[in-house]
Amino acid sequence: MRQEDWIKVSDRLPECTFGDRETMHYSRSVLVAMRWINGCSSYWVIRIACYDKLLDQWLDHNEVPYENVEYWMPIELPEEE
Repeated sequence: MRQEDWIKVSDRLPECTFGDRETMHYSRSVLVAMRWINGCSSYWVIRIACYDKLLDQWLDHNEVPYENVEYWMPIELPEEE
């Protein structure tokens, strides 16, 4: 995972290719980076989420929304040998 692999949410969102027949509104699962603020300090948290363009929200696998998502990147599995 390299810094240059992360895509800024304000630059581009993942393509939405899942949903019902009429509206493809879910993206594939991707890695997301969220800034977590705790009192006077903040740190980065990495999670797996998908983007729902109808709700304009990032969701976990239970459809619980994530806030403060600033970056995302596709999940790429290692090549099989």
